[in-house]
Amino acid sequence: DWMVWRGEKLGWRRIKFNSWFDYLSDRGGRRENDINLESLLEMRSRIHGVIQQEVLRVGDPRRVIVGGASQGCCVALDAALTYPEELGGVIGLVGHVLGNTPLDESKKNMPLHLFHEANDQEMKWSWVQDSVKRLVDAGFNVTSKREADPSGCGHWIQEIEGAWIRSALRRIIHHAGHTA
Repeated sequence: DWMVWRGEKLGWRRIKFNSWFDYLSDRGGRRENDINLESLLEMRSRIHGVIQQEVLRVGDPRRVIVGGASQGCCVALDAALTYPEELGGVIGLVGHVLGNTPLDESKKNMPLHLFHEANDQEMKWSWVQDSVKRLVDAGFNVTSKREADPSGCGHWIQEIEGAWIRSALRRIIHHAGHTA
């Protein structure tokens, strides 16, 4: 739920929106929000099920890539880092690894491509960079890029999204070709 201003007559109103997991706080982009762990664990289980279906379909977990934007990035990283096998990679846009996502050492070689919009006010670099540093310091295979979207929409990326995804896919495919 979010509180939004509906004008002088209606004032502040709570609105509901679809999400991957539930937030318990709204820190306005200044730092990571508290989350409802039960909702994250339920979504993690569901995403693991989808990943498992894909692994059965393609025959190798390293041929499965997950990704997402914003909260979808957070849950994609969580699912990939907690899945029992190493996946082909993660492409995360304008998000971060959650503070309560465990870092499994067996996933250190999995490519993690993280893209951050330079003017993002929802996931401010001042604290998101620490989540990237957590992965890098633990020895994970992280590529992190921070740049402005020409559209000027900050967190609500537009023009740059496709370029970021294509560049990550190229690197993942190139990496896979050299490790096969």
